[in-house]
Order: sequence, then structure tokens, then C-alpha cells
Amino acid sequence: MKYYIKNLAFLLFISVCLSQTNISGLSNKDLDLIKKQLNVPLITTDNQAINDESVKSELVSIKSQDSSDGGLYFGYNFFKKNINFYDNVPTPPDFRLGPGDEIVLSLWGETNIRERFTINKNGLIYYEKIGFINLLNKTLEEAEIFLRKELAVIYSTLDDKDNQTELMLELGKIKSINIYFTGHVNNIGINLIHPFSDIFSALIQAGGVNKNGSLRNVQLIRNDKIIATFDFYSFFISGNNIFSKNRIIEGDIIHVPTVNNRIQIIGAVRNPGYYESIEGESFKELLNYAGGLDTRASSSAVIQRLIPLSERITNDDVSKSINTSIVELLDIFPNDGDSINIIPLVKNDNMVLVTGAVKTPGLYSSDSSLKEILDIAGGFNDPEFYKSIYPNVSILRKDESQDSSLFFEVLYSDSDSFMMSPGDKVIVYKNQNYNSIPTISIDGEVNKVGNFLWQEGMTVKDVISLAGGFTKHANPDGVLIKQIFTSFSNSSSKTTNYEQMLNTDSNSSSKTTNYEQMLNTDINSTILPGAKITIMPYEDVVKVVGNVYMPGFIEYNGGTLNQYIEYAGGKKQKTKSNRIFITRINGEIKKVKLFRGRLIKVKPGDIITVPTRDESDFNISSFIADVATTLANIAAIIAISDRASN
Repeated sequence: MKYYIKNLAFLLFISVCLSQTNISGLSNKDLDLIKKQLNVPLITTDNQAINDESVKSELVSIKSQDSSDGGLYFGYNFFKKNINFYDNVPTPPDFRLGPGDEIVLSLWGETNIRERFTINKNGLIYYEKIGFINLLNKTLEEAEIFLRKELAVIYSTLDDKDNQTELMLELGKIKSINIYFTGHVNNIGINLIHPFSDIFSALIQAGGVNKNGSLRNVQLIRNDKIIATFDFYSFFISGNNIFSKNRIIEGDIIHVPTVNNRIQIIGAVRNPGYYESIEGESFKELLNYAGGLDTRASSSAVIQRLIPLSERITNDDVSKSINTSIVELLDIFPNDGDSINIIPLVKNDNMVLVTGAVKTPGLYSSDSSLKEILDIAGGFNDPEFYKSIYPNVSILRKDESQDSSLFFEVLYSDSDSFMMSPGDKVIVYKNQNYNSIPTISIDGEVNKVGNFLWQEGMTVKDVISLAGGFTKHANPDGVLIKQIFTSFSNSSSKTTNYEQMLNTDSNSSSKTTNYEQMLNTDINSTILPGAKITIMPYEDVVKVVGNVYMPGFIEYNGGTLNQYIEYAGGKKQKTKSNRIFITRINGEIKKVKLFRGRLIKVKPGDIITVPTRDESDFNISSFIADVATTLANIAAIIAISDRASN
């Protein structure tokens, strides 16, 4: 009996341990944290290790492939415009009246009349004393002549040259017309279009053409017949208006068929992108659409051509490359899917890089002496600027017989006789003794805010003294210091791109200077040149945040950390008690351990943070309490069993 009771007690003890450590089911978050801390590589389902850099590199590669389409699809963006028509737009001379249009008839002279008429669905207006008058499909000029003839029956002075009545016909309100759009338009179907529209403005009002639609074979269909076909490229490239003479009317169909042939042009052209080609068109015309050759174009090109489906032997070999010259290329008739790359020129490495303490660092021609380059770069003929640099100039020169560069040091006074070579790097160094006037700055709660001369071994206390001491509102513990730090990022890669070498030292390290906040500072802290000191104001409050019942500001009255937590209503459940910490006003962090730190003195401006414990966190306090309870229960069970056995 005693044996079974002891085994039961042991199992009870183990179950308590397992309930706290959660050995049987650590969360993914816990596992990820362990992997990160132990630097364990991620494992895929096929047990291949993948490090973070390879994943990142692959993601970047995928993103680049998605975004590199070789340029734009030419012409389609011309239709993505907001277009507005106004009532005061001049009426086109070929505009023909139809149902719904309003006309304004004016008579003046012997007779003065101004009347408005709306043309009915049959194309008629009704005029009193005459009856119905048919104006359907008449232009305004034709309708005006016709009305003059009709109204002369009741207004005889319309034909009287001595006492004539004048007649004028104007267009009043106009109605939109119904146009059908088919094919590759963004708003397929029937659309209401302004009656003054041509086919180009009509397509804009219909939302434009999608990239699968042809811009070189757009059809205007009327009464089931194609009455006109439009190639918009000549308009886009040369401004040739090929469509305004064909005005659209009620019931017309505008059809955008599928593009048949599309060519990609990349490389050294002014407008790389995708272009539509038509039958009988050579690359010479397509090159014109792409804006012509760029000034950096070479005399060579490469055609990447898809093998037609009917000619393919296997799907593994579906394309071929053709090397050609620009002259030969102009007479080639491209196939659908061709990609033509105009090879750009490669710049000759015949420049000299000047870097360092000159007024204008940069690239200069190597066909000159060192003095000519230094004079152009500036500074050597400026007496004041010349004091800030060393007169001996360093030159690094590539040497084909060795890995390292040749090194020369030339005085400016002798530089006229030193001739440059392509690829030379000229370095002009600063005279640090002249350039540097070390200062520090102080602001905040001091009597004199500003800059002061820095001296070796200077402390914050020294600067405060120079600044006239603290104001009455200063917090002596609230000393913030921002110090200048210079970091270098080394590059081991070799490069011949001298633009990237500007403002770098000879070992290709790039320098970055910035300010960083110093932590745990006080008035006895030593400062370096360029430091920025801020004296914070005295804040008679303490802030408690985190897992308490009433987080917020509490008036400072001395006391310990535990007292301020109680002032904030006390800790809630699931508090991570062994991770409570205090942030001082100067950035110092005071951590509270499990068995000490509860009586830490709180200072004005302190922030007390009470963190929350996650469900997966191992709680040592609860663990010890549970173990203590379990041990007590075990002792009681054993005592009972001993008495029972006796």
C-alpha cells in the first residue's frame, strides 16, 4: 500500500512539472524563438536547410521578374484620360440634327422672334401656321436655308432686300448618342457618347482599350458595313488626325479587334516597350515608334525569336537568338513575339576620379595633367580653402603587372608635370588641424542655451557651468546626451563604376555619420566633440504602464516601486513579475529581479513598466508555489500511510 501511495505522489509531482513547462506542446512562437536564439536554420518539408538570406534573395528575384516587363504597352495610356465637353463647344460644320436635339430660331428686323424647338423621334419640329418641318440629318447650315424658305411663306420680309428680316439658327441643348462598343474595350456594350465625338474621344468615354486590343485596326461599323478603319499610331507619333472627318452617329458600332502582332523593343532606344506591328511593316517603322535609337546605341542588335508552333520539334526549344547589325535590322520584318534588343555602347574607362577635400569632386578627363584636374576640381587657388587641405596629393593607379595599385604622392606645386592615366584615382586629404573647431551644444533647462568650445576631458558638469548653471525647473538627473558616431560599411566587391566610389576612402568603405542617444548618463559623464546635451525639466510625476488596473501618471512623493504599483491599482493576473523594469529620465534601465529590487527607490520622471505574461511563458513563481503545495500534500500522504501501517 505504501509503495502505491509513493508512486502516486511521484506521478502527481511530475504532472505539476509538465503542466508548468508545457514540454508536451511548445507553441510555434516558442520554437521559433529557440531556433533564432540557437541560430538553427529553417528546415523545409524535404529536410533541406534554408537560411534567411537565401529566402530573402529568392523573394527579391521573384519580385524583379514580376516587375520587369521590358517597358510599357505603347499607346494604351493615351485613352486613360478624363475628358469634358461643354455646351459652348462650337458646333462642328458636319454635325447633323437628329431626334432629341434642341434648336434655337431667331428672327430680327421687321419681325423679332426667338423660339426653341426639340426635334421629335421622327426628325420633325412643329411650327405654328406652317405645321411639321422635317430637319432630320440636316446640318445647321442646311436647316437654316431650309427654314428660311419655309418661313418666307408667312414672313415675306425674309426675301425683302430693302426691309429684310434676318434669320439665324443655333444649336441649343443636345442629346447624347448611343454607340455600341465591341471587342477589347474596357466598357463593352452600349455607351452614351457626346454627339460631337469622333472615334478617338468616343473610346476615351468608353474607358479606353485594354492591352489585348489592336490600336492599328480599329473599325467603325455602320449599317453592318465597315465604313472606316483607323491606325492610331500615326496620330500618337506624328499628330496626324486621321479620324475627325469620320464623325460617329447614333447606332454606330466601334469594334476593337484582337492585336495580331506585338513586338518588344528594349535596350538603347528612347522609348522601350511593346509595339504592335502590321503586315508589310519592317523594323524601320517600329524603331520610329520607339522614338529612334538612343545616343548610347551601338551598331549591334539581338533578335530573340519564338519558333512558330507549327515549326516546333519539341517544347524544350521554342526560341532562337539572331545576332545582327542595326543596318540589317532595319530591313527585317519582325514576327509576332519577337524581342529586339538594341545593344548599348559600353563606356570606355578613360576618366579620372577626384575625391576628398576639393570643392567639386567627380569624374574628369584623363587627357590632362594633374594640375589641370585639381584646378577644375577647385580649392587649390582659394587661399583660405587651401589652408584646409594638404598640398601633397595622393594618386592611385592600376597596374597590370600586380594586384595592388601604384601609389604616387605629388605636391600641388609639381602637379603640372604629372600626366594622368585612365582609371586614376586622385585623393585630396583634409588638414584636420585646420578644419576642426570642436564644439558641443546644450539646450533645455540651462540659463545659456547654445554652442561652446569642446576641450579634452570635458564633462557635462563643465558644460552646464559654461551655460550658467541649471534653471530652477531643471531636473539634475535628467541629462540626455546625443553623441556623434561614424560607421563604415566595407565592400569587398571589385568595381569599375567610379561614380560609386565618390566620397569613399581608398579601401572602398562608405562612411555614415549620425547621432546616437547615450544611455545611463549624468552630469559626470565625459563628452566628445559634436555632442548635443539636453537638460530635461523636473517632472513631479511617475508613470506606471502595462498590466495594472489603473495605468497612468501618479504624483511623485518618494516611495518604492511596489508602492507606485499599488497606487496604480496593483498588478493584474498574468503579470510577468520578474520582468518589471523602470526607465529613468536619462535612459537608464532598472530591472526588477525575482527576490530583489522591490524596494528600488523611484525618482521623478520615472516610467514603471509592468509586462503581461503569455500563456506559454514559464512562471517560476507559480511553479514554486505548485511544487510547494505538491510536496506538502506528498508529506501528508506519507504521514498518513505511516500511521496506517503502524
